[in-house]
Amino acid sequence: MNKLLLYFFFLCFAFNALAQEPAKLHLTEKDGLPDIEFYNVIEDSKKFIWLAADKGFFRYDGKNYQSFTNSKQKGNSVFGPYEDALGRVWCNNISGQFFYVSGNTMHHFIDLSEELKGELAEFIVTDSQLIIFIRHNIFLVDLETKAIQKSFNKKVEIGKPYKNNEGYLYTEDCKIVKTDLQFKNKHYLPVIIFKNFERPKGVSRLINIVKNDSLAFYFFSQYDKNNLFTFDEKSGISQKIKLPKTLENRIIVHVFLHNDQVWFSTDFGLFICQLKNQELVLLNTFFSSKYVTKVLKDSFNNFWITTKGDGIYIYPNINVLNYNLAFADKSVSEIEKLNDSTLIFGTNKGYVGLINVNSGKVKPIDTTAYRVSNIFYEEESNVAIISKEDRTLIYNFRDKILTQVDNETKGAKDIDFGNGKFCISIYNSFGFIDETFQKIEVFIPKRSYANHFSKTNNVFYNASVDGLFSIKENKNIKAINDNGIPIFVKSITQTKAGAIWVSTFKNGVYQIENDEIVNHFTVKDGLLSNKITHIQGDDNSLWIVTEKGIQLLDLNSKIFKTLTMQNGIPSYRIMDIEPVGDHVFFASNEGLFSVNKKTTFNTTITPEVYFTAVDVNFKNQEFLPAYNLSHNQNSIKIAFNTNGFKSHEHTKYQYRLIGENDNWQTTEDLVNTVNYNGLPSGNYTFQVKIANSNSTVKCIDFNIAKPFWRTWWFYALVGAVLASLLYAFYRRKINKLTREQNAKLQNEMMSRQLVLSQLENLRSQMNPHFIFNALNSIQEYIVLNEKDLASSFLIKFSRLMRIYLDHSQQDQVLLSEEINALNIYLELEKNRFEDALDYEIAISKDLKTNQIKIPSLFIQPYVENALKHGLLHKKSHRKLDVTFKLDDSKTKFLCIIKDNGIGVEASARLNENRNPQHRSFATSANKKRVELLNHKRKHKIEVVTESKSYAEDSGTTVTIIIPLNR
Repeated sequence: MNKLLLYFFFLCFAFNALAQEPAKLHLTEKDGLPDIEFYNVIEDSKKFIWLAADKGFFRYDGKNYQSFTNSKQKGNSVFGPYEDALGRVWCNNISGQFFYVSGNTMHHFIDLSEELKGELAEFIVTDSQLIIFIRHNIFLVDLETKAIQKSFNKKVEIGKPYKNNEGYLYTEDCKIVKTDLQFKNKHYLPVIIFKNFERPKGVSRLINIVKNDSLAFYFFSQYDKNNLFTFDEKSGISQKIKLPKTLENRIIVHVFLHNDQVWFSTDFGLFICQLKNQELVLLNTFFSSKYVTKVLKDSFNNFWITTKGDGIYIYPNINVLNYNLAFADKSVSEIEKLNDSTLIFGTNKGYVGLINVNSGKVKPIDTTAYRVSNIFYEEESNVAIISKEDRTLIYNFRDKILTQVDNETKGAKDIDFGNGKFCISIYNSFGFIDETFQKIEVFIPKRSYANHFSKTNNVFYNASVDGLFSIKENKNIKAINDNGIPIFVKSITQTKAGAIWVSTFKNGVYQIENDEIVNHFTVKDGLLSNKITHIQGDDNSLWIVTEKGIQLLDLNSKIFKTLTMQNGIPSYRIMDIEPVGDHVFFASNEGLFSVNKKTTFNTTITPEVYFTAVDVNFKNQEFLPAYNLSHNQNSIKIAFNTNGFKSHEHTKYQYRLIGENDNWQTTEDLVNTVNYNGLPSGNYTFQVKIANSNSTVKCIDFNIAKPFWRTWWFYALVGAVLASLLYAFYRRKINKLTREQNAKLQNEMMSRQLVLSQLENLRSQMNPHFIFNALNSIQEYIVLNEKDLASSFLIKFSRLMRIYLDHSQQDQVLLSEEINALNIYLELEKNRFEDALDYEIAISKDLKTNQIKIPSLFIQPYVENALKHGLLHKKSHRKLDVTFKLDDSKTKFLCIIKDNGIGVEASARLNENRNPQHRSFATSANKKRVELLNHKRKHKIEVVTESKSYAEDSGTTVTIIIPLNR
């Protein structure tokens, strides 16, 4: 072996780093922080963090920072956040203005610029008063009336108020005053701050009081030097405490009591001290050269350290410790336990060293380049095998000699020792090598990732690209499969009970016994992820590193405990794990850190979920515990959150909508909203809780009303309407049938009357006078031996009778037939008048008599009336004109019967004189028939009569108007 004396430089001295510091996160504006200069921070009862900063007033909900401003605000800077009993958070500014935030609005309460005169005040808020402390007075402001009361009429030195569970403590001149939480029942403690009751010269700042159950002290600055005194509340005895030199001249901005430690926020860092024998012993100093303004421990055990000019630092968990590795680079790739106080570590840049985990001292072993891929400590030989990417080194702790060996073993993935030989996994094989580390005896010629020797089973295990294998002493190689499928393993470990555990690339964790799988854990069983990067046995527990956090599995209870970045874990990229006593050490890309097995998990607190928004049909609603919605308000979006530092990054939720699906569902990462679209009518309860926890279930009720067409009253109304419609339908049908029947009866009656009317017309046309006159004429022709005339007259008379009888059987006849009958009739009547009758039948040329039909036996009675009542009583010059034509619109047929008789009135008087009871049969029959004919016609028949009874110009004109369209 080639011995390399590479470390002579390192023997000269060892580096003493800051032993441990809690793992911290630094928030700046790059991380979304709204400012870098903060004056104060509080946590309210709802677990919101409130930040008073140079740029304004901000509220943090674990994810976002919300800014609050007011239009009356003078300047941006605010101070002194304080939550009152109503949950309102107050702040003030140097201009003397006081504000409070209620809901999401910042309200201006009062402006006391005249009273405070530019002095920045401390203040508290009780149920009824705003109480303001300035250096020489106290002001009481009524919350309702805003009335201002001044406590002192003389100059009094007032100290800062300090609140504890019992009430408030503050100083008036040289006395300590104690009040209850309402700032009532004020009494003075028997403690004298200054001798002779006089404030000494050089006291430049307000006196501060700090007290908890075990410690009470006050401090002030005199000539820029801090003075601190403990005091006993009952006896009044006070004793001066010796301060560390580094703290004497610092500006103490805030004091935080944590267990038996006192944390001083100063202008030059955070000083952690402990009181021992009336002396404050400095334990540690953090954030050197930073102006620290306050330390706050929130409900989730996060420590918030605000600074003036450097943002905010957070200790998510003070039980997670970071180790300073001096000059080593940050990314640690391998660690190996030497004893209960010492680890050997290697980095990605090739640095190899020893670290005392108690003192923090780091001693380098090798600083040559190339990543350290594996370190194995063989206790019996007291040597460490250090495999780098380019070489393998052996460090002998007895001789303190570092030796380089054959390069065949470089870049080892894993090394173990058993049965007097080393097993090794490298990039192309798995095999065995003797103590000289010269040559590998290859057993599995495939790329390998991990190996392990089980003393309990006397079996070697290897994880290669082909799966997991066991190699027994007889060199028998056996594949270990999961139902015939190879297991692709990343790391192998063994627990105290002898069980073999393997982590896989994407299938969770397996437990192996006698080359068989006996347990398989996945996300369904509580793993954060099935992608496991490393595992390590620790007594009867198993440490598991996933891409989403670190978990500890209790193998007896099968219960998982989880650590995430929210719990202070600086990184999930873990390369190696090593349990040492009560601590477990992790090698990561963010350095070396440890967790305390006993206390780290005890500080884990599950946050409470709360609702942040409810949207109905895409409109934000005022938050209510229950919503009554209409049937079309059925698209609901619910948003929720958990307070706590970066809680949204590490919290999954389980939710369900009872009434829609009673099964719990789990959200994806970074999802804190649920949408329901198109919900049917019904009663629903939305429930949400933190996944895999015992957190409180939060609920909202939704009642989506049925549409009116699905309500009982609508069904009743529809039933009533249907019944009414059915009744109306049948009633209408019955009425229709009745009307139809009546119409039929009426039509029958009308038809019968029309027939009777036709018969009456026929009767009028064949009346006895006409027949008698006709027969007398025939007889006269026969007596006079006028055979030809008698024969002609008889033929005409018979033809007319035949026409009348034939027309009486028809409702309508052609106009030509009616004109023909009228011609014959007038020829016969002319004979009656002994030729003393002149008549003319005029037919318009555009009148198509063979196409137009008129009611049968209709025109002749009007012509007969003209002869009988108009012309018969005239002695001579009897004239009758009958005209047939169309009206100007060509839609109506006109028959105009005009005579020059005595007129209607004269005829009526004549008839009345002859027979007072006389009534014209033809006239009434004609009128009645017109009414009967018009009953079924849309376009009515009209008969217009014009009569003149003057001697010179007498006569009657009857116009019959028959529309061509019925």
